[in-house]
Amino acid sequence: MRNAALRRMDRAARRRAAGRRRRRRLRVFGGRRAGGPQQQRAWAGLLVGALPGLAAVAAVLFTWMSVGQTQEELRISREAQITGRYTAAVASLGSDSADVRVGGIYALERIMRDSPRDQATGLSVIAAYVRAHARLPVDQVHNAGVAQPLPVDLQAAVTVLANRPVDITDTTRLQLRYVSLRGLADMGDLERARQDLHEHRYEDLVLRSPAYRANLLRADLTGSDLRDASLVNAGLGEALLSGADLRGADLRETDFTGAVLRGADLRGANLSAAGFFGNDMRGVRLADIRAQRASFSRADLRGVDLRGANLHGAYLDRADLRGADLRGADMSDADLSGSRLAGSKREGAKLTGANLQGVQLEEEGTVVVPQVG
Repeated sequence: MRNAALRRMDRAARRRAAGRRRRRRLRVFGGRRAGGPQQQRAWAGLLVGALPGLAAVAAVLFTWMSVGQTQEELRISREAQITGRYTAAVASLGSDSADVRVGGIYALERIMRDSPRDQATGLSVIAAYVRAHARLPVDQVHNAGVAQPLPVDLQAAVTVLANRPVDITDTTRLQLRYVSLRGLADMGDLERARQDLHEHRYEDLVLRSPAYRANLLRADLTGSDLRDASLVNAGLGEALLSGADLRGADLRETDFTGAVLRGADLRGANLSAAGFFGNDMRGVRLADIRAQRASFSRADLRGVDLRGANLHGAYLDRADLRGADLRGADMSDADLSGSRLAGSKREGAKLTGANLQGVQLEEEGTVVVPQVG
């Protein structure tokens, strides 16, 4: 009995202790230790005060999400607008009206400037237009007659290609092989057409801006006005350039192999590293050209005016320079081995370091000239 009573007393004590612990926890979270009703009111006031800040944060998040959604909608709308403009411009190229075709060409130019990622596509379309409307039959026989003015739409297309809004380091190569661009001239009638279309003016001539890496293989540019043109690293192999005006043009690294240049004017042009391998250069005006490291190997330069030309390091091996005017030309470090210089004028020419082995200085017989140090 005694043990049972002790167990009852122990259980009662544990119940009382558990009750005390429960009451203590209640006091901690809601009673005197928590400040009681006053502390609860303080917490409630703090929460009420924080509500505007939470609302502001929510508003900022909502605004950010709305702006992102708006920007996405604007991007989609802009792309749709450009697509619509592009479709309309391409459709204009098929019009029977030259004015509408010119408008379509300049609309494509504007699209290329507004949307850089569409530049390559726009250039391809305009180049294809030129190829389709200025096709040059491979077996066509050309003469050196007076070139007629290029149609206004083709003039506009070539102008846009030349002034294309891409960096000169761009590797996009304009495909204009086998095209006839005879009579390519300065702005002239094209400028008036642009004014009629309320377009902005270009003061420079055709091809004043870079036409980097243009492929103009066998292109007919007879009588074209290409003064101050930039055709860096262009391909003009077998092109027809008779009577073309290329004064002051930037033609560095351009390939002229097989090009017809009768009567072309290249005075003051930059021909550094250009290639004229085996070309017939008779009648071409070359005074004051800059042709460092250019290749004139095996070229026919008989009677050509090269006064004041910079031919430093140029390749003139086995070239025919009989009767050429070389007065004041800089041919230092040039390769003149095997060249023919009979009858040429060489007063004031610089030949320091030039390779003169096997140079022919007289009409008959070969004079072997020792290397100049």
